[in-house]
Amino acid sequence: MTEKCNEDIASKTKQSLLWYTLLPFILHFVRFASSIWLARILMPSDFGVIGIITVLFYYCDLVTEFGLSNAIIQRKNATSKHFNSYFVFNILISLCFFILFLFSAQAIADFFDEPSIKEAIQVFSFMFMISAFIAAPQASLKRDLNFKVLAQIEAVSVAISICVSLLLALNDFGYWSMIWGMLSSQLTVLILTYIACSIKLRFEFSWPYLKQLMSFGVWDFLWGQAILLGENIDKIIIGKYLGTTYLGFYDKALGLAQMPNSQIAKRLSMVSFSSFSRVQGDKEAVDNYFTKMMVINAFICFPIFIGLAGVAENLTIVLLGEKWRPMIESLAVLSIAYLVSSITCPIISMNMAGGKIRTQTIIRFICVLALISGLLYMVQFGIYAASFTILGFYSLQFILSYFLLNHAFSIRWSKTFDYFFAPILSSSVMFVVVLLVKKHVLIDMQGVNLLLSILLGGVSYSLCFLFIPFSSWLFLRQNVFSKLSVLKLRK
Repeated sequence: MTEKCNEDIASKTKQSLLWYTLLPFILHFVRFASSIWLARILMPSDFGVIGIITVLFYYCDLVTEFGLSNAIIQRKNATSKHFNSYFVFNILISLCFFILFLFSAQAIADFFDEPSIKEAIQVFSFMFMISAFIAAPQASLKRDLNFKVLAQIEAVSVAISICVSLLLALNDFGYWSMIWGMLSSQLTVLILTYIACSIKLRFEFSWPYLKQLMSFGVWDFLWGQAILLGENIDKIIIGKYLGTTYLGFYDKALGLAQMPNSQIAKRLSMVSFSSFSRVQGDKEAVDNYFTKMMVINAFICFPIFIGLAGVAENLTIVLLGEKWRPMIESLAVLSIAYLVSSITCPIISMNMAGGKIRTQTIIRFICVLALISGLLYMVQFGIYAASFTILGFYSLQFILSYFLLNHAFSIRWSKTFDYFFAPILSSSVMFVVVLLVKKHVLIDMQGVNLLLSILLGGVSYSLCFLFIPFSSWLFLRQNVFSKLSVLKLRK
């Protein structure tokens, strides 16, 4: 029975990885294209306003969730009473934040010295109530490793968001175009999630069942607070000390650098956590999943982030225009910062699924305190200096998280280096190719130069993968070659 269960989990994990990373990877380019279009229509200050609003919302939204979603996923047994108690708890807390933001919007606008955000905050606060009804059914889908459905729902919601945002932006709605786009997207997710979810939720609250979730949930909640602080405190500090225009430059650079991390590394991490949690008692299975997740993550993320750093200037000028030039240096540095963040994701998932959430959370808070201290000092030197602070933050988190992994699971540094050696070497070859194209080929035609850099960089990385027999990539190369053999036979 255990062997059959593990095979079922392995099958669902593979399907989840394909759907929850491949489809979002395609959506990543669609989102990217729409964000470029919006950046050309709207002003940097519009993105600064949205940056402030989304920081406040996502922080408080995490408070309402209280870490209970991952607590349900991590539990070996979760009943309808667990889901219903979580459902009611989330709605009550969300209602409190909804009312709080309606009445505190003026004070927030005064703090940032930005009167225009008062009404925007009041409208955006409806996101709390929408999200409150989404959390529990999404947790059910994740627990069942039904990431295929989640990916399909996201695809539809992204399409809705893009259409609404662009339509309104073209009609001079400014930052309101992005606000209404996000609200429309969340409403779409709400409807489709309830259609897809098999569990029927009721307004039934039971404190004993909620308490069972709290032992894991409290630390996951604190972990979430540390995550959100680390990912958003930079925007608050820059917005406060440098203003919305510089925040707009920084936020756009951050958004471009974060996109691969959010759409690939974090999704791999989410699937990893669900899979690790389902096989947490089987050491051999956990080691196997961890190795594959680390290799796949590194294989995908190294060329994307290093390539992004290499083409940062051409990408910004060609796609966004000259008005966004002040963000170029920050984009290059932040690309490397989020590369470090992305390769840390499977390590953190392993630690948390293995029950080390308390120590992992403490590590995150230590890193966040170092980040805040660094930002308060470095912000006076501008957004470029702030970007180096973010790089230092993620580097510190990687080192400390790996020490925890090594202590808890005895995974040596030499083994991790083996995961990274192949993509580092191949990405270095790719980076040299990109620099040569950038400096010596069609210098005056930036658009063509950018396309050639991406094309030849991708080809050089692919050739390294196909023809250099790195041991860590062996299972990936075998899969590719087997697929190619099947295609040849079909022809």
